Amino acid sequence: MGDDLGVIASGPLSPDDSTFGDALGVLERYDVDAPPAVRERLERGQRGTEDGGRAEIPETPTADDPAFERVSVHVLANAGTALDAAAEVARERGFEPVVLSSRIRGEAREAAKTHVAIAEEARATGNPVEPPAVVLSGGETTETVRGDGDGGPNLEFALSAALELGSLDWDAGTVALASVDTDGRDGGTEVAGALVDDATVGEKIDSAAGREALATNDSLGALADADCVIWTGPTGTNVNDLRVLVVGEQN
Repeated sequence: MGDDLGVIASGPLSPDDSTFGDALGVLERYDVDAPPAVRERLERGQRGTEDGGRAEIPETPTADDPAFERVSVHVLANAGTALDAAAEVARERGFEPVVLSSRIRGEAREAAKTHVAIAEEARATGNPVEPPAVVLSGGETTETVRGDGDGGPNLEFALSAALELGSLDWDAGTVALASVDTDGRDGGTEVAGALVDDATVGEKIDSAAGREALATNDSLGALADADCVIWTGPTGTNVNDLRVLVVGEQN
């Protein structure tokens, strides 16, 4: 998020300020059982830095390295590109679009609740946009794995949103949400994400079963059984995730 050129595609032509010590710190912080060869290489690289002499294994080049004097990198498409295109389609279909952010992050299941709350507010007060509207967001949410099910952040986002929508005490209307990974593969799955609405839980997914699937990180199983998953195949591009929340007028 934020188009950091050192991160996009691992930044092969961009400066890198990280160090061997930084990498070792990550292994320690998250208690990663790295292969011995990996840890040994990182430790050899760090020793050269600590000794103050010539490093046995050099660090990756930083911004002042001559290697970058004739390098120019340009971003051709990003999350903003996808959001702008989605907003244009929404206008063409008669909806008022609003872009929340291209940098949404955090737990997918919690971010989903916030998006549903925005739909509630829009229908109740007309803020931040008067329905019929399309609320858009991009970014990268995460999924803390506690169970042994199948899914990814977008699938978990969609299932959490469906459960939240199904629990609301309002007249049934047109509220739908699509959450997809723009590369066509959400997490380790072969699907891009899912499409749900305010009737998914109740009509297609039992509430208790949905919550159990969420607890075991089996969002793919629950949403596939309900015929809610979106299959695109690999798209050939990756500009973070895209969420489209359609908020219809109150009946």
